[in-house]
Amino acid sequence: MERVEVLSYADVLLYSVDWIEAIEDVFTGRADIVENHEHRHIGMVGGSMPMPKIIKFKSLESITKSYRRNKAHFSRTDCYIRDNGTCQYCGTKITRELAELEHIVPRSRGGVTSWENCVMSCHDCNSKKGNKTPHEAGMRLIKTPTKPSANQIR
Repeated sequence: MERVEVLSYADVLLYSVDWIEAIEDVFTGRADIVENHEHRHIGMVGGSMPMPKIIKFKSLESITKSYRRNKAHFSRTDCYIRDNGTCQYCGTKITRELAELEHIVPRSRGGVTSWENCVMSCHDCNSKKGNKTPHEAGMRLIKTPTKPSANQIR
């Protein structure tokens, strides 16, 4: 499912949601679309509309109303927040742009993309681990990944 970044009324990145939740915030008047995807559209009765890429809440009250319905949905951004911008193998702080989503059990070996099987990693650790489990690569996770509550990532 396509994710949409959500900004506060003060232009601060809050979190990301799936596009359906973003459209709900726009159609209920809580948020405005800031930027659309260039080549993605949403089919609707009577036509289509560009898929939002970034939305922005209109007020603090709008954020509060939307926040109550949000749960911790898996996304790369929320995984980065959960892991505090830290490589979960070596403990190095990494920027969001350089952070890599690492599957503990590789997808090629049946691993799934989930809170419990993904962590943020630096490029060196992700390359070193490759298509192995941490045990096979001689690496240890700093902490066991778990699904956070919505409050932990917002």
